[in-house]
Amino acid sequence: MPVIPTPEQGKQITDYTAGVFDGASLLYQSKGGTGYKVSGDDVAGYVVADKVYPSIGNYSIIEGIGKPLTGTLTAGTTSLTLSDVSIDSNTDVLNVMTSPLVWYNDITVTTGSITLTFDAQASDVGVKVVIR
Repeated sequence: MPVIPTPEQGKQITDYTAGVFDGASLLYQSKGGTGYKVSGDDVAGYVVADKVYPSIGNYSIIEGIGKPLTGTLTAGTTSLTLSDVSIDSNTDVLNVMTSPLVWYNDITVTTGSITLTFDAQASDVGVKVVIR
């Protein structure tokens, strides 16, 4: 097992040699007196999908490269149509997010709108679609 040196007191972070941070990397976080391991993959998921950036309109990176459209699937219905003048036959659907998490069955893109179909839900579902 390799020996991992402990940092000397008073040594500045800039005095260390840069390494590689990837999905296999682990960070250690202490929160409320309890320690947690955080993987590089967890950090990447937070940065890409969860963290919002003011410099790109308070969107996540995924949303920053596309345009978010939001709507609500009303309880008992099976389809939701989101309309926007920028939607055409070249529009790509980058991501579909729902709250609470439910699966959609189909997406149809036509000029001016996107229609998603779902199984009927017992309560309203928030839907966000990111397009490009």
